[in-house]
Amino acid sequence: MIDIIIIEKDHIQFGDILVYPPFTRGKVDAILGLPRIEETDIEIDKGRYYHSVTYTWDELGIVSSADRLKESYSNFVVYLGPIDTAARKIDVFFSGQVLIGRKDYTKAPFKADEYGMCHVIKIGPFKINTILADHLDELNRSSLAEWMTKEIEITYKEPRPKSSIYDLKKPKEPLLHFDSYQFKLLVMEELMYKKDLLSPKFDIYDYAEKNPKREIDVDSEGYEAIPEAKKWFKDYPIPDKLASEITELTWDGGLEVFRQIYPFWDGEDDFFDIKKLSEDEVKQFVNLRKVNVGAGFSKKAIQVLKDLSIEVGD
Repeated sequence: MIDIIIIEKDHIQFGDILVYPPFTRGKVDAILGLPRIEETDIEIDKGRYYHSVTYTWDELGIVSSADRLKESYSNFVVYLGPIDTAARKIDVFFSGQVLIGRKDYTKAPFKADEYGMCHVIKIGPFKINTILADHLDELNRSSLAEWMTKEIEITYKEPRPKSSIYDLKKPKEPLLHFDSYQFKLLVMEELMYKKDLLSPKFDIYDYAEKNPKREIDVDSEGYEAIPEAKKWFKDYPIPDKLASEITELTWDGGLEVFRQIYPFWDGEDDFFDIKKLSEDEVKQFVNLRKVNVGAGFSKKAIQVLKDLSIEVGD
């Protein structure tokens, strides 16, 4: 039976065995034993689901999760005492020690998180969350806070690469220019997502994993435009030789490019509306014959299209 867990800068120690990341299921299961597996589909948006897989070592009071495809555990929740609330009931818990470095976890230099809801410490690639019972009064005294004093969550984050496929390099060839960011997005929808002529094909979840500058939590930040995604599309260099590929453009609230920048956009604001449009930027597309404006073009922008003898559709 494992009686100690130690979190160091480059590994986790379970009992006498040191485990270095990545925490593959085979590697961890050989130490902790085979877990009980539960699978659930959680709806994160209308028609969009996240497949959650939970692994529980009931006799140890340890729970983890893993991506079915990656086959590695990304976190370990260690229950340190019995929990009996409406939100959660835990009868079997880890009765050994949890150390961060050489200190008992309760003596480690935790700090309150940015929301003032729990205590956080980072060590190497590990982020550790808990609520220290001695400081419960400083935080939200909800039932959630009460049971979080009896658990500690260890999350492993792979080191971010110094570069990724999303790094943009300005080509030497001539580029298209845009006065309207939103109009550029319509062009990128056509070239990147419909015709596969621009790469890489931006995926916000993949980008968030590979972004080296900061952690991006798409599921919590996606109710607003994500700044890095917005800038990436703004800075993307489009070769002017591709202008001839544009024969028709469509503004629609369900465009893929919109979802990548503003994942949970509900159409209630005018973030993607094309309010201004210049003749110069439209004239670049010599084969453009029709624009389906939907509800996203202002009267002034529509007039520019008409002045250039471009058909305007609904």
